[in-house]
Amino acid sequence: MLKPNLLVLHIQPDEGISLNFGAKVPGPLVRLGTVDMEFRYKDYFGSIPSTGYERLLYDCMLGDATLFQRNDMIETGWSVVSPIQDVWKALPHRKFPNYAG
Repeated sequence: MLKPNLLVLHIQPDEGISLNFGAKVPGPLVRLGTVDMEFRYKDYFGSIPSTGYERLLYDCMLGDATLFQRNDMIETGWSVVSPIQDVWKALPHRKFPNYAG
C-alpha cells in the first residue's frame, strides 16, 4: 500500500523538520520503501534554541531598538483600533455562546 508523503514542521518545544516519503528500492524489481528524514536542532547543534523573548530582552539590555516598534507607529496603530473599541463599547452587548458576558 502506498503511504502519503508527509512533511511535519515541529514548532516547540522540540524544533525541527520531519519528512517521510516513498522511494523506489534499488534493484530490478519495482518495490517502494519508506524513507524517514529527521532534523532536530538539539541533535545537530547540541543545544535548545532560544525563544524570541530572550533575544528581545538581550537587545533591550544592550539598548538596541531594531526589533521594537517606534512610538509613532504604536500611536498610529491605536488611532485605528481605538475608534473601533469605542463603537463596540457603545453598542449593546451581544450574547455569544462561547464568551462569558
